[in-house]
Amino acid sequence: MQLFRVFSVVYILLGSAGSYAQKSYNQYDFAPPLDIPLFLSANFGELRGTHFHSGLDFKTQQQIGKNVYASDEGYISRIKVQSGSYGKSLYITHPNGFTTVYAHLNEYMPEVEKYINSYQYAVKKFEVDVYPGKNEFPVSKRQFIAKSGNTGYSGGPHLHFEIRDQNQHPLNALKFNFNITDNIRPEIVNLAIYPVDEFRSLINGKPGKMILRPVKTKDGYTLKDTVLISGNTGFGIETYDYLNGSGNKCTVYSIELSVNGLVYYYHLMDKFSFDESKYISSHVDYEEYILQKIKLHKLFPDPNNKLSIYRIIKDGGVVNFQPDSVYNIKIEVKDTYLNTSVLSFMVKGGPAVCLEPKYVIDSSFVRTLYYHQFNGYIGDGCRISMQPNTLFKNINFTCSALEVDTLLYSPLHFVHSDLVPVGRSYTLAIKAENLARQYYTKALIACLDRENKQVAEGGAWNNGFIEASVRKFGRFFIALDTIPPDIKPLDFKNNGIFQAGDIIKFKITDDFSGIKSYNGYIDNEWALFEYDAKEDMLSYRLDNSRIKGEGLHSIEVVVVDERNNIAVYRSTFYN
Repeated sequence: MQLFRVFSVVYILLGSAGSYAQKSYNQYDFAPPLDIPLFLSANFGELRGTHFHSGLDFKTQQQIGKNVYASDEGYISRIKVQSGSYGKSLYITHPNGFTTVYAHLNEYMPEVEKYINSYQYAVKKFEVDVYPGKNEFPVSKRQFIAKSGNTGYSGGPHLHFEIRDQNQHPLNALKFNFNITDNIRPEIVNLAIYPVDEFRSLINGKPGKMILRPVKTKDGYTLKDTVLISGNTGFGIETYDYLNGSGNKCTVYSIELSVNGLVYYYHLMDKFSFDESKYISSHVDYEEYILQKIKLHKLFPDPNNKLSIYRIIKDGGVVNFQPDSVYNIKIEVKDTYLNTSVLSFMVKGGPAVCLEPKYVIDSSFVRTLYYHQFNGYIGDGCRISMQPNTLFKNINFTCSALEVDTLLYSPLHFVHSDLVPVGRSYTLAIKAENLARQYYTKALIACLDRENKQVAEGGAWNNGFIEASVRKFGRFFIALDTIPPDIKPLDFKNNGIFQAGDIIKFKITDDFSGIKSYNGYIDNEWALFEYDAKEDMLSYRLDNSRIKGEGLHSIEVVVVDERNNIAVYRSTFYN
């Protein structure tokens, strides 16, 4: 563990975090986007794997096709169709400067459906992003605009709803007075205690991180025993919020850490920008998330964690525990409706220590990488190029290689540790061995995950190396992809009979590098095939207005993967 530089950043310190002004949006009268009882499956700011959740997920009674309404007057300013992410979505700009977003839709209102369908045929693409003019689709408050669905990377039927400010920063929509019931206090699951200085910090006489399970009492939470801590120490907490009518784990609105009444850390989940998503890997205990899928909020941010949710950070959130002193620790968590849970416990300062450094030479340690500057490394068959602010803190970088019999085109390169997060992409190049010229365009960098599954990272040939942009550390090597994607018809038979409105489906998959493009043709003319990435499903709804006459028709599906391997399916059908 590297030495942690204690820093002091205080955004606002008014004696108590509770006195920080919490902005209210009660004066804005947004209508609910659904006409069914409102229950949430996810709230604003929830910790996802790679980002903070930017809106509210409204349950739709496990069904698609619920009516979706405009929350206020305005105009449809954006229509976006994606195979993943938000799927089919609508954006409405309002006179008050806010934008509302409605995502994972099944279909748009008829005039918008017709408009976007015509545009897709014009550009011959399923995935489109269109910005209509201010006067094209004006809407009134509570006007029907779409049907709810399960498109994109949705985990089940629901409506994802956002309110954004003039800068397109998502806001906590629960602050806008929607009729949602929540009288349940947050739950505190785990407390983590981190020795910040590996040679001078001990927890209960031992080096290393300690995770403790709090005990619930009638007044909140506490620990079974007083904790003995020496030296500079940080804290983390696993906590969740629950809302009435939902068993889903949601995130809390605020967390405050105080020591003897002095606030060391306070964050407030009111809003953030999409550019800040990368900081989630630094905000959480990344190691515990990778190993155990535990989501611990770290209450001592890394030096290069620039999340705007932090309101008070004293001494970097790090507490220096002095010998023979007693400390009252309080961690208070609240949800948006100010239901509150408090973890209170005692810490006794342990004796000052200076542990003997471990004089074991790590042969893979190559240099210290500094988060605020450019970093480069050239090793045996491997090189990296890293722009400033790629890392969240300085690291003692390690890199080594291992010859593996089953790997034909490079050794296995151990590039630092997959337990250390990376904030932005860096360039990784691996020297190609025994790679014939005809395979230059089929080669790519791959990574072995923790289950030893090969995961494609992409890349291209560059003067003897395969070079890729990657956003993680781990075990990398060069692999080939020469196998085309697979196309399987579902409920479709050659010369089958289909009527207007019937859906023809294909399952399209690729075994390695991933699908790059897909196109479908009816009678040699481009047709609108919709792609659902999460289900690997490509589907075409028979549209007699675009098919020339009744009788026999040809159908062709072409799928290309990221290494330009091509699969083609051809058949015929009657209508």
